[in-house]
This record gives sequence, C-alpha cells and structure tokens, in this order.
Amino acid sequence: MRALYVPEADEELSEATDYLNQRSKQAAQRFVAEVDRAIQLLLQFPRLGSPLRHDVRVFSLKVFPYRLIYRVEGEIIRIYAVAHVRRRRGYWRKRIAK
Repeated sequence: MRALYVPEADEELSEATDYLNQRSKQAAQRFVAEVDRAIQLLLQFPRLGSPLRHDVRVFSLKVFPYRLIYRVEGEIIRIYAVAHVRRRRGYWRKRIAK
C-alpha cells in the first residue's frame, strides 16, 4: 500500500510547511513529522479516518489544526486535501470525481 497526493493537496502541504517555517523551523518540522506519522498510520489502518461520503474519509492531525481528506483506492491511499480546519470548509469536494 502507498499514499499519493493529488497536486492540490501536495501544494497545500508545501504551503502549510512554508508558512510554519516562517514562524518557526521547529514547528514546520513537527508538522511534517505529524503528517508523515498520520500517513504511516493510514497505510497500516486505511479505514482509520472517519467516513464522509462517496468512500471519502477524514483523518484529523492531533497537534495541528489540519485534516487529511482521502480515499482508499485498492492499494493506494489518495490524499485529496491537507485542509486547515478553520478555512474554506468543503472546498476540496470538487477534487473528488466519482
């Protein structure tokens, strides 16, 4: 099993990391480590996140106010968004083609 980010989600991850890096290099490192840890958990337990609809799931990070929006597609966990919990609710829905 492996994880793949759609381009928009990859960009969100980079933007969040860059933003945190401007404030604190340690915070940015902790953020990346937490995302990596979440991905590793999802690779072991793909259905760990809470179900939404259309087989989409959401997994909340513990320390940072972000959620991973993903779908299990066979042997792939496709990450559709690295979404901040207080910004633009549901904006990522248009990324998920059914």
